[in-house]
Order: sequence, then C-alpha cells, then structure tokens
Amino acid sequence: MLRPPRMRLLPLLLLPLLLGCPPEGQPELSVWQTFERTLPIAAGPENPFDPNQVRVDVEFRRPGGTIVTTPAFWFQDYERRLKPDGGEARMAVGAPEWRVRFTPTRPGEWRWRWIHTTAAGETAGEWQRFAVGPNTDPARHGFIRRTEKDPRYLAFDDGTAFVPIGENLSWSGYAGTFEYDAWMAKLAASGASYIRLWMPSWDMGLVYAPATLEDWTARLDRAWQLDYVIELARQHGLYVMLSVQNHGPFDLDDFFGSGWGTNLYNAANGGPLAHPSEFFADPTAREIFRRYLRYVVARFGHSPHVFAWELWNEVDLTAQPATLEPVVDWHREMARTLRALDPNQHLVTTSTSDELMTITAWTDSSPIETFPLIYAPVWELPEIDFVQLHSYQISGWNVQLPVARTLSRMTGRLLQFGKPVLIGEAGIDFRGIAETLAEDPEGEGFHDIVWTGLFAGAIGSGMSWWWDGVVDPQDWYFHFEGLARLTAGVAFPQERFRQSIEAVDGAPDVSAWVLSGKDTVLAWLKNGRHEYYHPDRAPVSGAELVVPLQRGDAWAGYWLDPWTGAILAPAALSTPPVKGPPTLAVPDFSRDVALRLDRKP
Repeated sequence: MLRPPRMRLLPLLLLPLLLGCPPEGQPELSVWQTFERTLPIAAGPENPFDPNQVRVDVEFRRPGGTIVTTPAFWFQDYERRLKPDGGEARMAVGAPEWRVRFTPTRPGEWRWRWIHTTAAGETAGEWQRFAVGPNTDPARHGFIRRTEKDPRYLAFDDGTAFVPIGENLSWSGYAGTFEYDAWMAKLAASGASYIRLWMPSWDMGLVYAPATLEDWTARLDRAWQLDYVIELARQHGLYVMLSVQNHGPFDLDDFFGSGWGTNLYNAANGGPLAHPSEFFADPTAREIFRRYLRYVVARFGHSPHVFAWELWNEVDLTAQPATLEPVVDWHREMARTLRALDPNQHLVTTSTSDELMTITAWTDSSPIETFPLIYAPVWELPEIDFVQLHSYQISGWNVQLPVARTLSRMTGRLLQFGKPVLIGEAGIDFRGIAETLAEDPEGEGFHDIVWTGLFAGAIGSGMSWWWDGVVDPQDWYFHFEGLARLTAGVAFPQERFRQSIEAVDGAPDVSAWVLSGKDTVLAWLKNGRHEYYHPDRAPVSGAELVVPLQRGDAWAGYWLDPWTGAILAPAALSTPPVKGPPTLAVPDFSRDVALRLDRKP
C-alpha cells in the first residue's frame, strides 16, 4: 500500500539536516554563536604559519551586503587523557587541516567563501550560505566594548555592563587542562566572570621549542589546550584576557627566571637578535610577531569570551632599548595589526610592573597623583583601549602598605589617562607562595585586593596572583561571592557614578568607599585599624553613613557581609526636602561591610 504523500516527502525535508545543513531559510545558528568549518584545501609544501607562503582568508558577506574577512588557521585535533601519574597526555586525532571560525553579529542570511593564495596563484571556493537567527540565549551578550556613556567602564554589544570579577589563571601544572576543569568550575560557582591566561613557553605558547620561529607544528597541542580552556570559559560564563607575550624570554634578570638562553629569537639559537632589547625595532622580529598575531586572531578571535588581547605581560621587565620610542612604536604597530586582522575588534591592552610607583607609595617621596609614569606614552596611544595596574606589596623589604588606600591612589593616577583601568595583578608578596601565606595566612590582604578595585574606580575586582598555590588550596573563592552579588545587574556605564571616600560618623577609623549613581549607590565600609599585617577584628558599633545621593526620591537595598556574601539587614531611606543629606545607621560589623541602594521607581 502506498504511503500518504506527506510521509513520502518527509525524508526529503530531512535530507538537508542529514547532510549537515538546515532547510532553506532555517537558521543554522544564532547571533554570537560560532560558525566553524573545515576548508577543502589540501596541504602543500608551503609553511602554513607564514602567510607570505600560503595565505587562506575567508570572506563573509553580511545580510546588508558588506564583506568582512577573517584569516583561516592550520589545525590539528587532539584528545586528552589523565595519565596514572596525574599528568595530562594529548594524542593527535586525524590529519591536520585548514579551519575557519567566525561569529556573526547580526541575524539574516550570510554568505561565505575561502580564498587560497600561494606563489602559484589564487583559488577561491564557491559562495555558500548560512542563515543566522536572533539571539535567544539570555546568557549571551556579544563582544565587550568601551562605552561612550562612561569612559571608565565596559559593556557588551547588547548594552549589558561587563564587570570583571576573578583572578589570574595564567597557566596550568602537570595535569594541564584538567586543572582548569576544577579551577574554573569553582570560580563560576562563586559568581566570578573573569580570568587571565598567558601563552608562555611552559604552557600554551606557540613560538617556543620544540617549534621553530617559522613552523609551530610541534606545539599545536598547546593551541588545542587553549581552544579547550576558552570553550570551558564559555560554558562557565567566564571572560578571558589573553596575554600573548610575557617578559621572561626577553628578560636578562634571573630574579624571575630569564628565558633568553632558550629564546628562539636569540641569535645563539638561530634567531635574528643579538640582544633581547632589539626585539622592538628589529624588522624580522616584528614580522614574526605579526604572523603570530594573525594565527592568534584566526584561531581564538571568534570568541566573545575572549575579553581582550594583552600584547605584553609587564613589558618594562624586558631588556629595554636605549629610548622608549621603539617600545611605543611597537605597541602602536601591533595594536593596529590586531585591529586590521580581528573582525570582532576585541579590546587591546598591555601591562607594566608598576614597581616604581609601589615603591614611591611606600617611601611617600612624591605624590602618587603626579607620579611620572615612564610608560605614559604607551598608555596614551589611542590604539590601547584600557590601562592596567600591577602592584605587589614588597614584604621582603618590610614594605607593608594599607591595601585599599594604596591601590586606590594608584588607580586614581592611571584614571588620568581617560580610559578604563584594570588592576590586572596584585598580591601581598611578589616573591612566592610561601612568602604570601606567611604574610597573609587568613586572606585578609587578598580580600582587600578583590574589593578595592571596583571602589577605587577600576572596571572590576583587583585580580590576584598565586591561583594554584594559594587561592585554590586555601579555597578562597568565597571572596568573590559578595562582590558579585552586590554588583549583579548594575548598569555601570549608565549610572555615571561619582566616586568618593567618605568619613563615617561615630567611627573615626572607618572609611566608606562610595560609588553614587543615578539609580544605584554602592558603598564599601572598611575599618582602617584592620590590615593584613595588623589584624583588628574588634566590632564596630554605632556608626552612621552620610549617603551622598545624586538625586532624591526613595531608595531601598541591603547591607551585605563581604566575607560571606550574606545579607545582614535591609536598608532604606527617603530624601524629603529637609536640611542635610540623608544618613543610614550602619549595622555592627567587623573588618568591613558593604551597602547597596537602588532608587525606587
């Protein structure tokens, strides 16, 4: 017996899905989801990491007709397993191939094609189409941008504020990506939103032995690891600042471990440089680094969960040229290279150690507010999107500074550049794990680093170091919970916050770091008698906070314990036309307490 016609048609309707593509007009993915394809381009004799030998680009035609181009990349798949001794093993799967990754930013019908260029000429694939639907995932917000509404803060494409709360997770140990599985799950559970990753020789970097300056095939397993961690960040709602180059390979000082002896750029190893200070001006070194950036953008630049490209970790610790101009020019060129390559225009930054400013704060030899920053010409570059502060207490020299006030003053100095500021690294002792725990066994200083950042005018928490030897084994993740809860849903760019440090009536040793906005007030009250090097957990009672409001009306919110994230008591006030600003009774607390008020509609 014949089946009804509609039953005979069903396999035909399913055929496009079975072949890996949806029916005509049906969205294959949503806005801000990744489009990934293997390209039908056979491997040739050319070096796939040198676009002067073989260049594969992919053109994407937007629904409006304009074309955006992204580079493709050479890919080798891997599988991982945990060895009996606890180490990570990575095994290649299949043959290497050309791939493309791209993230559409608008709904509609897109078209794409690849273009393959070698010395023999250019070939191109046929135009193909894919349909993109609107974003339906409330956790997906797009890429992170600077915002004109308030130059101090950042926001996603959809306008949602981005407030980075988290820590450095710069590299893993012997267990490799299995360590990130544990760390990132704990961070996400604490409400964190941010991590920072490095690409060093001992972990996820590419231009290191056993690879060569020209061919990075021998380290494609490290690129696979970075793929894994960035995807893991997406799953956990974390955003990554990716530090492309660290100072070690170009540092001659053995204090942190010089890597110049094994650096592939070193002439002793066949490279172009007789001295590491030549890196910034040498044309061959610049060309190789531009290729590196092309590969990094091609492979990782599709992800909205890459928050920013960091060109250097602490560039001032490298061997410096005679003048700063080659360093400034290098940053200008490489930031522009990223702009030209990156279809998603991720933010670009760099970092310095800022140790001289920390020493100045200790000696009080000159006002921090006018401290002459050597790297000011780099921060002033329009190609650099935000400024970073790195600051460590120098306990080995008996340098112990009030964490909140010191970081606040330094952040204020960097805010003078008119850009967002991130406290990208901070710690109680730069020397090591044992020294840090000896100075800060209870995490008092760590806690203040986390909380100071946002209230000092930075874009998020202060980002601590020693994630593997201190934060994780001590289980200090709970410190992020209170700050995440306090700031949830706050529209930082729209609030136009006024930042101030207020005295607290009835408690002369307590200071209130206040962010007063149009519709939200945030405050962090800290007992100045309590520092990590001089703990004082005596209760503070009978205090009153004069709340500096931008507008009247009624406000309601809560007091929060920063150590537990628990709400201590409701808070409410109204501002009738009476003399004097409104005040709130502060609940009894030890160490610190936080406040959030929202204006009632």
